[in-house]
Amino acid sequence: MGKGSVASAFQCVLIAVVVVCLCNKAVNGGNMKYNTSIYFPLGDALGIAQHHDAVSGTSKEHTTSDYAKRLSIGASEAESIVSAALSCLTAGKSGEQCKDLALTFNQVVAAYNPLGWNSTEIVRIPVNDSNLAVQDSLGNSIEAQFISLDNVTINIRNFYTNAYLGVSLKQVPKFWLIFQVSVPPLGWNTYFISRRATKGNNTNGFFSVMDSPQNETIEVGPGDLKMSFSVASGQLKRMYNPKTGVDVPIQQSFLWYNSSSEFPGSGAYLFRPSESVPKDVSRSVHLKVFRGPLVDEIHQEFSSWIYQVTRLYRDKQHAEVEFTIGPIPTEDYTGREVITRMTTNMTTDKVFYTDSNGRDFIKRVRDYRADWSLSVNEPVAGNYYPLNLGIFTSDKKYEFSVLVDRATGGASIKDGEVELMLHRRVLFDDAKGVEEALDEIACIDHSSICKGQTVRGNYYMNINKLGEGARWRRKTGQQIYSPLVLAFTHEAAEVPEYSTLTKVELKKMFTGKMIKEVKEVSLSANQDKSEMKRMEWKVEGINNTEPIPVRGGPVNNSTLVFELGPMEIRTFLLKF
Repeated sequence: MGKGSVASAFQCVLIAVVVVCLCNKAVNGGNMKYNTSIYFPLGDALGIAQHHDAVSGTSKEHTTSDYAKRLSIGASEAESIVSAALSCLTAGKSGEQCKDLALTFNQVVAAYNPLGWNSTEIVRIPVNDSNLAVQDSLGNSIEAQFISLDNVTINIRNFYTNAYLGVSLKQVPKFWLIFQVSVPPLGWNTYFISRRATKGNNTNGFFSVMDSPQNETIEVGPGDLKMSFSVASGQLKRMYNPKTGVDVPIQQSFLWYNSSSEFPGSGAYLFRPSESVPKDVSRSVHLKVFRGPLVDEIHQEFSSWIYQVTRLYRDKQHAEVEFTIGPIPTEDYTGREVITRMTTNMTTDKVFYTDSNGRDFIKRVRDYRADWSLSVNEPVAGNYYPLNLGIFTSDKKYEFSVLVDRATGGASIKDGEVELMLHRRVLFDDAKGVEEALDEIACIDHSSICKGQTVRGNYYMNINKLGEGARWRRKTGQQIYSPLVLAFTHEAAEVPEYSTLTKVELKKMFTGKMIKEVKEVSLSANQDKSEMKRMEWKVEGINNTEPIPVRGGPVNNSTLVFELGPMEIRTFLLKF
């Protein structure tokens, strides 16, 4: 069970709660047409997965499989009821009327936005036919793009569907259908996909064309952000944005650290490479480029077990990178810990920044600790930090940021570099409690057809002028994790117009309800806020120049309005 599974399950629970409640209120007048207990199995599984040996990956493989199974069952049950509720909600119908909805169109796509602002995003749907048209809820034609599924994706679908479900797929999707949706805050929009009556007359559908470069360098990007790749090596050379004037030479590659054979070596708990210099997976990369009006895709095959797709969207200021790693080879009986490394020409003076639980970004200095004199015994592992949101580094001109879609480790081992740990396969236990090597496999029908795990995930790269990256990191980070509407993640001085007090009106949040009592409690809701006594510590060597955080005042009992400061989280108990 990966951290990405937990993140997806958490998002599913949040959306299930909101969508089902909205459907019950809007369509059925508040009656419980759709029982909210349907998403309890997922909530229960997610609660169990929060155990420190579950989400961190420090449990035995059979236990991890049980966590994953519970999440899968819960997500399946929640998705079925959310799909039915959202379909009826968007159609304004209920009961048997919803069943007729599919008769008008081949496919109905309901897009729900859990964010607190309008969201315009690209959606990708696997289809078997490229002769399709997309319309919005008003009947307007929507521009669409088709891209053929790559063989790596097809092979992954076939193998893991068979391994985990015991099902051999009779038909595999041939294309990705790509189109843009626009959805209001905490709202939804409906899009309809239908088969065209006449083939070859798809005026708003574009089939991605594979580019055949004639020069030494190929430039990619339908929007403001551009990337250039070397045709000879197949690797990234440069990121630039003519609109903002940012231009940074950058090279991206995959490498691996050999796990140490000394005791204790790398394992579920420890990262201990045998050498401080990782090995290149490949210096020559097979490159294919597919162009279209909405997105350009760069497909790179670094080896038989590493495949990457970089996507540049027309209306986005960042690059989305999808990596597929595995099965990691172990024929030489050596564990491998695979990283991706981005190398720029920026002079960063050993400094980089990592997030703290997805909120503040904390300054890190290589081979240095502010609280004690550090003896560097592990020059690589000693400079790795946990990432939940991302990592960035900067010089006197630019900021280079990388956001992640799941918790991982990151570092800047040399100036101008950023690296992420993406996958690990270790053959020995690190003697820290798991008593099992980090060597997960998947088998078909419990047979001898077994493979090491393959990991697929995303990270996001962006370049900005110095001081302008915070806005992108915060907003894009919210979009990656789809947080609660009331989760504020702008710390003071990051983005001034966002770093102010904001009002929360409880009466508007709970329309149609009579709030009888509001009581503020601790974050864990086990103590009244008025009874809490925080200890004040006197720290030697620290002056009082730190700015005082902006915090909201108490609830106005007559208007039921309270304030939230930037980065502030408050918990209230309401009685109706």
